[in-house]
Amino acid sequence: RKFDIKNDVFKVERNPADDEKLVLTINKQPIGEWFKEQYDKLRQSLRQPIQPKRSQGMKL
Repeated sequence: RKFDIKNDVFKVERNPADDEKLVLTINKQPIGEWFKEQYDKLRQSLRQPIQPKRSQGMKL
């Protein structure tokens, strides 16, 4: 997927949980969380609600 990014700040910062590790952040938000947020926005714009899969039953 493509995401348009305008006026966002990318930084490599120290991981708050472990000072020895680095984490890539976008607008002070870890990149994984940022992508989840963008995906949720995309999904909402497409208006496709998440529906749990129905049980297929037992196959013999």
